[in-house]
Amino acid sequence: FERRVNALGHSCPVIILGGKEYMVDLQEMLIWTCMNWKIKKFKELNIEELYKILALRNEVFIVEQECPYLDCDDKDFNSYHLFSEENGEIVSYLRIIENENSQISIGRVIVRKNYRKKGIAREMLELFSLYKN
Repeated sequence: FERRVNALGHSCPVIILGGKEYMVDLQEMLIWTCMNWKIKKFKELNIEELYKILALRNEVFIVEQECPYLDCDDKDFNSYHLFSEENGEIVSYLRIIENENSQISIGRVIVRKNYRKKGIAREMLELFSLYKN
């Protein structure tokens, strides 16, 4: 089997199911898509990543869901940003907010329209749950 390193740094065998590649993480007993997952604080995002994240948030929340509101808020500055990329495109995203009492919440959960119903949101939430523990 070909092996790849997943978002947790585990070396995993790659399997093909239905024409899609997945990594099998035997340490966590999870099956991962072969997405390129990143988690960064606001200041760690480069300009291109920030632009693509904000563009996706606008595309989904403001245009697709017809919910006009001011998306950029001060919460972004003190949050972690978990996202995946494929072929240079942000595919999924969520924002992790920790308040002054060390309570963690999430917001701005997105999967790009043409990537929905493929288990990416589940995988992203699984990564979040591993992060918060």
